[in-house]
Amino acid sequence: MNNELLNYLKLSTKQDWLKYYDDDWARNKNINPPEYLSKRLLKLTQIKLAQISAAIVQPPRAKNIFLVEQQPINFIAGFFASVIAEVNLFLCDPGWQRQEWQQVLGLVKPDLILGEKTTIDLIHQLESASGQPAPIVQQGLSSPSLIMIPTGGTSGKLKFAVHSWQTLAASVEGFKSFFACEQINSCCTLPLYHVSGLMQLMRSFLTQGNLTICSYKLITALPFTLDQSAYFISLIPTQLKFLLAESPKWLGET
Repeated sequence: MNNELLNYLKLSTKQDWLKYYDDDWARNKNINPPEYLSKRLLKLTQIKLAQISAAIVQPPRAKNIFLVEQQPINFIAGFFASVIAEVNLFLCDPGWQRQEWQQVLGLVKPDLILGEKTTIDLIHQLESASGQPAPIVQQGLSSPSLIMIPTGGTSGKLKFAVHSWQTLAASVEGFKSFFACEQINSCCTLPLYHVSGLMQLMRSFLTQGNLTICSYKLITALPFTLDQSAYFISLIPTQLKFLLAESPKWLGET
C-alpha cells in the first residue's frame, strides 16, 4: 500500500486545485463549476481503493486493473486508487470497440475492471470467448506496480507503454527544470488516458498547482477566471488549428 501517496492526496484537499467544466455547464453557463472538487476526489478515491482491496487478493503475483472511466473525476480517482493499491494499472480508452478489446485481451487478463457496466460486460464476454491470454512481461522497472499507457504506434496495432509512478514523477521534475517553475497550473483538454493528458494531471498534482479540465471546443465559450499566462496547455494539431481559427487572442495569452 502506497500510504505516502494517500497521505499526499489527503493534504491536497486543503486547496481546491481541481476544476472540471462538463457539458452540462456548457449548456447552462450560469452554473458554477463544482466547488471543493478535491475533497470529492478524495472520497471517490477511497471508495475505489476499498473496491480494489475487496476484489484483489494479495500476491504472489501482481494484479491487473483495467481503468475505463469516461468521467474525468472517476478516472482520476481510479488512477490514484490503483497506484495506492500498488497494482498493475492499464489505462484504457472508453471508446474502444470489440476489435481493440480483443487486442488488449490478447496481452493481459484483468483481475478487476473500473468503468461503466456496459463496457465491463463487453470485456467479460470477449474474455470468456478468447481463452487465457498471454501475460505482460515485466522488465526494466523495479516498481511494485506498473502503469500501462495505450499507444497505437506507427503500425496502428494497439500497444502499451510501460511506466511507473516514479518514471512519471521524474518527467514532472524534468518539466519543472526546463521551464524553471515550481508550481505548474494546467488547462487540460486532452483525454487523461493518453500520456499527454495524464502528464498534465501529474504536473499539477505533484507541484500543488491547479488543474482545469474541459473540452477544447468549450474554451472560447468559457469565461475563465484563470490567468492564462500562468497556465500550461497541451494541444494536438487539430486543437491548435481550431484555436488559431476561432480564438487566436486567447491562445496568445496562454
